Amino acid sequence: MPQNNMEDNEVDKWALTYDKYIDLLYQFRSVKNFSSDIVNLDDILAEANFTDTEKKNYYKAFDMLLKHIHQDGVFMNGNNPEACKYINYILYKELQVQHAIKHSYDEKIASLFRKFSEVYGEKYSRKNRCTSNIYSINDQTYNKINALYDVYDKYYKCSFFPDKNVFSGCGTFEDFFFSYDNYMRNTQSKSVEFNEILRNIEQKANAALTKYKIGCEFYNKKPQVHNYLNLPNKIVKEETKEIEHNMSLVQVLSIVKMMTIMKLLDIKDVDPVPVVGVSEEEDTDNESLLDSMEHIQDFSQVFKDLKNGIFQMIKLI
Repeated sequence: MPQNNMEDNEVDKWALTYDKYIDLLYQFRSVKNFSSDIVNLDDILAEANFTDTEKKNYYKAFDMLLKHIHQDGVFMNGNNPEACKYINYILYKELQVQHAIKHSYDEKIASLFRKFSEVYGEKYSRKNRCTSNIYSINDQTYNKINALYDVYDKYYKCSFFPDKNVFSGCGTFEDFFFSYDNYMRNTQSKSVEFNEILRNIEQKANAALTKYKIGCEFYNKKPQVHNYLNLPNKIVKEETKEIEHNMSLVQVLSIVKMMTIMKLLDIKDVDPVPVVGVSEEEDTDNESLLDSMEHIQDFSQVFKDLKNGIFQMIKLI
């Protein structure tokens, strides 16, 4: 089921790491126009039964989508969700930023792109290339992802300066540091995945500062440290719940096992004591049951104490 409108916190889910972003940028930069005997855009549009208005309004976006999903190297192992994130991003950019007439990237348009991908897959035997990974994007989501990628682009420029020539690129580095600091101050991570994305670019920023100091000195502070989501406490709580659940299972299973063992021992070792109105066999069973219940209480207390001890240790970690 394709994703529809993304909520604000789904920026965490759909953004790419710097390394993946640059990798895809390189791979997709080789896209070329296709000759009509290989892949024909108009043929796909005709088979998809798009209206003349849809063809006219989104022709350039359809062309862009085709060039990217036809990259066999990127989709060598089948569908590539990371590549689809990038494709979705540039489709929005084409419609909302670069197109002469701005078009909202809503669910209606996203459904056209999905249909285009499906028809392309059937026609050229390259099925499931972003068919299930094309989704509408709201403006706020795009703006936050675009701001992150702007930081990426600026760091990418810094990466080309060798140590001996850093002095000639001080302004480039400072432009990156300004954008980086601003982004880290004004962004809130809401997931483990996005924490890793931010830590990835934080490492790049620290490396850039080390290189910057070789030939420049205007930026004389450390790059902004992000106020990461305090995930360790959350993880500990989840692990504590899991341990508690597992301990409960162990406790129940152990009690059942001990009941069985003790009952067998009691049946074997108990001396028969006749009771008026009760058969010898019934009397033995009753005594065994009472003894077993005493053992159950003893073992329950042992496991309870053990469980409490474990939880105390967790709190100290």
